[in-house]
Amino acid sequence: MSEYKYHLRDDELWVEDQRLGSSDALFLDTRQTGLVKWAEHARYAGWPELVVCQLPYGDYVFVSKQGVVAIEAKTIPDLMGSWERRRLQRQLRHLLTAAPIAVLGLETQAVVYDIPTEMLLDLAKWDMGLGSVLILPGTYGELIPFLVQLRAIIAPGAHLLTPIAGTDTPRVRVTDCSTALERLFNGVGRKTSTAIADHYGQDLKSALNGTEDEWLEIPGVNRGTIKARRRLIPCEESQSQS
Repeated sequence: MSEYKYHLRDDELWVEDQRLGSSDALFLDTRQTGLVKWAEHARYAGWPELVVCQLPYGDYVFVSKQGVVAIEAKTIPDLMGSWERRRLQRQLRHLLTAAPIAVLGLETQAVVYDIPTEMLLDLAKWDMGLGSVLILPGTYGELIPFLVQLRAIIAPGAHLLTPIAGTDTPRVRVTDCSTALERLFNGVGRKTSTAIADHYGQDLKSALNGTEDEWLEIPGVNRGTIKARRRLIPCEESQSQS
């Protein structure tokens, strides 16, 4: 009996005691509703049999020459939400017991950036056989601390098991001052919100209580910023008249 939940019996794929179908098929989870509807109408020569069923582990499962592959697919918003709620931790823990090749797949709208599929496949080859693929922070202020912490954790050890260890208690995420300002005021970008936050020592309450004249002294703040601010905080003249 296989040590994994997905296993082969006589050229058929099984999950525990449930038969899924031929080992040549590509299995899609029923919860991937958009893909399932699309697959019902899109059939191309050379495609394998597509089997839509309820997969207890992963969203896509298939059998490769190296063994069963189970892929848990996440969009970036879904990844962030499930990580904060600790659902991702549980899913990855189960995925490791489900198949010898467990993959976390991040879904991207490649067409937006004109990313060719061949490039994504080359990245998969690199990640599977040679090196690693990482998602890096998009700002310099976040990148350097990330690299410093990466240097500390990249050595093998028990600390690498923390993504699947412990309880499923949701994380408490603390939003920094610049991020809060960027979310509060529509049209205020990251650079301007960071400048405002730095001016007030990363104290959100002080930033919100600051006057419009104080804000206008901050590099990057203009009348457009003040207009965005007034949608949430009445201007001083309105406050004095009331």
